[in-house]
Amino acid sequence: MSQYRTPLSGAGWRLIERRIAVAPTIDIPAPEPITLPGRGETAIFDIGPRGAEPIILLHALSCTSLLTWYPSLPQLSRKYRVIGLDQRWHGAGIKSNTFSLEDCADDVAALGTELGLERFTVAGYSMGSMVGQLVAKRHPDRLTGLVLCATTRNVRRRDHIAFDAYMRVTARMRPRPHRRERPRLSDGGHRWLYSEFRRTTFSANIAAINAIANFNSASWLHQLRTPTAVVVMRRDRAIPPRDQRAVARSIPGAVRFDVDAGHAGCVFSPEQFVPALTAACDWVHS
Repeated sequence: MSQYRTPLSGAGWRLIERRIAVAPTIDIPAPEPITLPGRGETAIFDIGPRGAEPIILLHALSCTSLLTWYPSLPQLSRKYRVIGLDQRWHGAGIKSNTFSLEDCADDVAALGTELGLERFTVAGYSMGSMVGQLVAKRHPDRLTGLVLCATTRNVRRRDHIAFDAYMRVTARMRPRPHRRERPRLSDGGHRWLYSEFRRTTFSANIAAINAIANFNSASWLHQLRTPTAVVVMRRDRAIPPRDQRAVARSIPGAVRFDVDAGHAGCVFSPEQFVPALTAACDWVHS
């Protein structure tokens, strides 16, 4: 198997592996290409019982669907049909002339149609939660439930500092040719995570951040009627927990599940995050 090409030395990887624990990266599903008529080609994974309630997973900024959700897949797919797609400009997602969260939301509805799903649940993380809110607004008749993780109604001015710092880091990660392949077990999954992260280009990150900066659902969240659960990351430094709690208060009947983890808890704190996510999905289907 070929080596992952990264600028880190062996010593650098050993330091990362000692300090940052990640969930095991074995048995990760292999995404397959799918064309959404009139919209473009993306890639999805589709796992779990075919007759089970379907959940479409929407990933975070700069991520692929696998990168955000892989620690949650074994648990979720025991009970649900779990579908993840790379959103526009991310990973193998649709390549279009412009990027908008509204187009991402319409892609979700189109994916449901292409898969023959009349209704489904959407679970979104960070940027994906904003897209999820838009799906509930633009296609309410398609949803059975909505799960919003590390979410917000808008990005406050002071939060742009965190995004600016993020972009300074990603600017150093210049894209290189890549091959999607299964991770090598010897590196604990760190190189696979890094490889997935690099599949989204710097220009795509800029476009997505601009769209996020212009997102504001504060004026219409109260109109949503989809059963909604909000998973709050209590140690989040990117999206303040109080802003996440505000989303739960804004949506009629929404329930809240708290996780004692930071913004990347979906990957780095799966022991805390996965049970809360599963409980949230169970609640919206109850």
